[in-house]
Amino acid sequence: MLTGAQEIEAYRVIDSTNARAKAWARAGAAHGALVIAAEQTAGRGRLGRVFASPRGAGLYMTAILWPESAAALERLTIAAAVAVCDAIETLTPYRPGIKWVNDLLLGGKKICGILAEAVSSPDGRRGAVVGIGVNLVEDALPEELRAIAGAIGGVERDALCARIYRNLLRRLADSGDALIEAYRARSILIGREIAYCEKGVWRQALAEGIGAAGELLVRGPDGALRALRAGEVTLHREEAPPG
Repeated sequence: MLTGAQEIEAYRVIDSTNARAKAWARAGAAHGALVIAAEQTAGRGRLGRVFASPRGAGLYMTAILWPESAAALERLTIAAAVAVCDAIETLTPYRPGIKWVNDLLLGGKKICGILAEAVSSPDGRRGAVVGIGVNLVEDALPEELRAIAGAIGGVERDALCARIYRNLLRRLADSGDALIEAYRARSILIGREIAYCEKGVWRQALAEGIGAAGELLVRGPDGALRALRAGEVTLHREEAPPG
């Protein structure tokens, strides 16, 4: 199924594919080793948030990667977002968009989350585990999430996993310019008013572009252009906490 995957662990149920992958990476897992599961009991997103991962609802996978350069390591989340979009576009009629930095949306609803976490190998190499969760069955998601979470449907889970995996390894080899251009072309934020959180304070801005390193370029009410390299962004001010 997964051409090029040197090592695969598959689980019916696991707490977190990222947690297992981090332990495996620290024990010396090879580049491209993969953890997949049908269900996660403690799936996580950014900032420690829960990522709902019920049985039969989606694809839950984590790849262990040891990129050859620091630049490629820094681009892993971007590479993963583009890899998932490529796979969905190839296997389905859907065309998801990317909400900086790591969410994929379709019809205004989140269908995929990505979480990259740094790891070190026993011999000191720097790498990362890249977790990808794709919603496949909307009715299987918790009812309280269905207003904001969607699913792609109509695609076989193993086929999607294989395609994402191959795309991810291929995108790691892309030049920075080619990868950023593919990411930029799928951005849903450019040209739109957003709110972003910086040092605990929510601010309004216009999203103007994606920079050469994947940063979000925003222009504030004062006319100043800022480059966001991390943080929270929303298209809906009412979603942001007060202040």
